[in-house]
Amino acid sequence: MQHVQRPLVFGFVLVIGITWALAVPFASAAEPRAKPQMVPKGTRTLGISVNAAEDNNYDTAFQIAKSVGMEAVSLSVNWDQVETAPGVYGMTPNFLAIANTYYSATHTKLDLVLRPIDTNGKHVPRDLQNTAFDDPVMIARFQRVVDYVFSQLPHVQLNFLSIGNEIDLGIGGDAMLWRQYEVFYRTVKAYVHAVKPGLRVGTTATLYGLSQSARAQLARINRVSDIVIVTYYPLHEDFSVKDPAVMRGEIESLLALYPRKPVYFVEIGYPASPLLGSSQAQQRTFIDEVFQIWDAHSKRIPYLSFTWLTDISSAQVDELVKYYGLDDERFKAYLLSLGLRTHSHSGKDKPAFKALRRATQKRGW
Repeated sequence: MQHVQRPLVFGFVLVIGITWALAVPFASAAEPRAKPQMVPKGTRTLGISVNAAEDNNYDTAFQIAKSVGMEAVSLSVNWDQVETAPGVYGMTPNFLAIANTYYSATHTKLDLVLRPIDTNGKHVPRDLQNTAFDDPVMIARFQRVVDYVFSQLPHVQLNFLSIGNEIDLGIGGDAMLWRQYEVFYRTVKAYVHAVKPGLRVGTTATLYGLSQSARAQLARINRVSDIVIVTYYPLHEDFSVKDPAVMRGEIESLLALYPRKPVYFVEIGYPASPLLGSSQAQQRTFIDEVFQIWDAHSKRIPYLSFTWLTDISSAQVDELVKYYGLDDERFKAYLLSLGLRTHSHSGKDKPAFKALRRATQKRGW
């Protein structure tokens, strides 16, 4: 699934990936598993989607994330948030400039996600709503947006650029739109390499889109990608959680599809709500399992980012429900319990966050 973006901290649009998942078989619990081998950090990079607790103190939340080894955060913006009228660029407040100042001063990398398409569909300027993505006008206009965004981020170190977010959900079954977006993406990606040599470029999709529902379409698009960018929430279609034990098989199936591409998990998370068949203990197990899988594939997965640091408020949930157009109690329970720390006051560590701290300390973050 993934996200709906609404400004959370700093107005940064943090989006949740709702993965429309298909259940897959996994090994019987009776089958012995080899004892996992812990691997030092090495060149791996850890990200966390940092958001403030009820006290609204982003600095405190940021330092808490830093204390467990967080090295990168994400900033996601829709095209129509940046280009508010034809050729008119700017955001109020200017979150791009804020990110440039804040994260460069703290030596934190930035995952930059520019979304002409997001989980819930197209996000292009109003005058381009009926323009095809492969139209030269559409492409040229987005290239100018890229120029503007880069001009606002002269000092921060970019971890990568994603052109679009969870595009498998945003495009759905529209075969023509897939073809048009492939042309758009290939052309824009080549442009980015020309103006920003060395920057890794990809497009974000859900794990289930990459490995199942949009496998062929995304394989064609990712032929030219520098990296495969994925969001992963081990959920069934009704938002109930899967057993963390299935994660290894699902992730390894994805890695097998892209044996020559680095795979970046820009979002990975697991709700703790009992309504979804989960618990805080199960969320902690999820963290442990993620690190065991990451250790086993440390060379294939250079980057992994957890969503979110902190549970969000009911008001923030209401904003996301509007954005996604999905007023469902199970969806709300998912959003309310996804954080690794509680929301009240300045927040408290859940068992999952304590497990994250132990895991990073043992590996040398």
